[in-house]
Amino acid sequence: MKYLCSRLLIHQVAVGALLPLHLFVVAAQAADSESLQFELFTIEADGSNLIQLHQRDGWSAGSPQWSTDGKQIAYDSWHDTETWRTSEIVIANADGNDPRYLGPGAMPSWSNNDTKITYHQYRDGSGVVIRNVDGSASRRIASGCGSPRWGPDGEAVAYVNWGTTLVVHDPILGLSRNVLETGWSPSIGLDWSPDGRWLCFRSQRHRGSNDEFDLCIVSTSGSANVPRVLVRGSVSSHCAWSPDGRRIVISLEDKDSGPLQLYLVDVFLVESSQPLEAVRIDGQDPNRWNTAPDWSPDGSKIIFVSGWR
Repeated sequence: MKYLCSRLLIHQVAVGALLPLHLFVVAAQAADSESLQFELFTIEADGSNLIQLHQRDGWSAGSPQWSTDGKQIAYDSWHDTETWRTSEIVIANADGNDPRYLGPGAMPSWSNNDTKITYHQYRDGSGVVIRNVDGSASRRIASGCGSPRWGPDGEAVAYVNWGTTLVVHDPILGLSRNVLETGWSPSIGLDWSPDGRWLCFRSQRHRGSNDEFDLCIVSTSGSANVPRVLVRGSVSSHCAWSPDGRRIVISLEDKDSGPLQLYLVDVFLVESSQPLEAVRIDGQDPNRWNTAPDWSPDGSKIIFVSGWR
């Protein structure tokens, strides 16, 4: 299946270079209210070499992200008998082995030198936290917000102010900017372009409406910027920009088979006003719910979580 989205021009995109709440929403969409267990997988961008990673039996996983050196992954995890609000941050080898637990939290994102992680905290009040990877020296940088993503230069963290705007925060100076104009309803699962000039995110076109969620981008410079819509409708949260800046991977509801599946959107220097196709990645099991994708640092693989009823 292919989806249509509007083409746009993205100038000078550089080459090179969360999610339990979303999974709860996906599970709620499942027929007959059956619960989903989410497992970690990787797949090549061409749909080959689908591999399930190691994780604890009886535990679900969400919001995986590779470290910038590609040697480790961070994700959130919660027991199948509990809810996403009890999730904890896990750091493991890239194949899922040798996990260690950083503490309660969700939607982790690595700093550019892999020494710190920012994540969303559910317990003791909702907010965004920065913590050293060794587990020491945590500090909260925002309250009532979530889905943080560290910028590619390591100097800023972007996060969602629930349902109202997107914020770019300087953790050193403690300064924040709302980069999205009012009236939109951004959801969790944003990402930076490799050059740091754009954020991709999922949003309703009118806050509080029944509109479907679109894939959008917005400039990170200045404040109150007007976003551009790339894909209209049926977009699940969590999008990820490829390290070469050419593509965004998203999760869309497959109207043929039902479950969410992974799709690629080509966004590299597009000038035409003609529609652009978002193309389903081959090699996926059409009966599984596949979401929360992230690219490996070399752009060869996509890590994601997959639910099975």
